[in-house]
Amino acid sequence: MAVLGAQVWMHTYATNGVSQVIAEYVLRELSGAAMAVTLNEPTKHVTVAEIAKHLVGYSVLCYSTECPQEPRARVELSTLHVQEHFARQGLGSKLLSHAERLAQREGSSLWLTVNAQNFPAIAFYEAHAYSRVGTAYFELGGERFENHVLTKRGA
Repeated sequence: MAVLGAQVWMHTYATNGVSQVIAEYVLRELSGAAMAVTLNEPTKHVTVAEIAKHLVGYSVLCYSTECPQEPRARVELSTLHVQEHFARQGLGSKLLSHAERLAQREGSSLWLTVNAQNFPAIAFYEAHAYSRVGTAYFELGGERFENHVLTKRGA
């Protein structure tokens, strides 16, 4: 999970190359040890997607974070990663649908943030009836990355 997470994250955020700040973040926040903490966190749920016993995607739900713009959305899809080679094959849709069902079991709708420059991801969520309800910023080394806050229309 750590390797896949780092790969997908780098593809999204390291569009100008790998700076010292980005390298330190990835090694700290997306390490095997960090993933072990996520897997053992009782307020989080991890779902993996495999093909022929190879990890090709995963999602992470956080049950402890309420959407600032939409209080009825109390379950955050904090991560949905699919390896680029397996994009557009329905894996992301399956992971998203599963996450939505888990949120519904909690009596909540799902919310998420997506990098404002990640146009394929934005199109993916829009195709699944998600729309922008706000803006959030991911800050790293003094640099701010704009993210769109999304919830599902009519949920």
